[in-house]
Amino acid sequence: FAYPFYVMSNSVLIGAYTSLIIAYIIAFLGIYGLGNLIGLSPLKRVLFFLFIFGNNVLIKMMTFGRFHEILAWSLFSMTFMLLIYYKDKKIDKKAMFIALGASLTILAHQSIGVLIMVIFVGFLLAKKGEELGKAFGLFLLSILGSSWWLIPAFFEARKNLIAKSGFLGVEAWWSFSLGTINFTKLALILLP
Repeated sequence: FAYPFYVMSNSVLIGAYTSLIIAYIIAFLGIYGLGNLIGLSPLKRVLFFLFIFGNNVLIKMMTFGRFHEILAWSLFSMTFMLLIYYKDKKIDKKAMFIALGASLTILAHQSIGVLIMVIFVGFLLAKKGEELGKAFGLFLLSILGSSWWLIPAFFEARKNLIAKSGFLGVEAWWSFSLGTINFTKLALILLP
């Protein structure tokens, strides 16, 4: 996402921070516009934006250089609002933006992509009959839209997690010395 800005400016710093500013603008406009669609007041839309993008954790990510995660959160918030909108409504052609948003979220950051897919499963549980078939089609379309990246990532994660003896090694389950589970790698094995 930052590469075109890097090419235009020939500076990594300008390219990175330009992409960060644009991600925040996209997020604010998306939340503000889609918030109107689901019936949020202007104050609630601004507060929702600040709740997601004005928190300490996300601001700290800027110091680590994780700008792609901020883009993923902006795509996540817009896709989440679309899922809320279509939860009680019939799925039409405009619902294709759900699949596009979910695919782009997966491509921007895997952990947030897993989170949007979990919420998508909740969306599937809320649908019945013919609408369930359409919603499942959107789910498959979102997976297929990012499959050119997901399939190699899945095989790479399996190769990194499976020990030489053919079973999941204990040392592979833990990614840090503190003993916290690496959720992205586990989700790539367990969810498909």
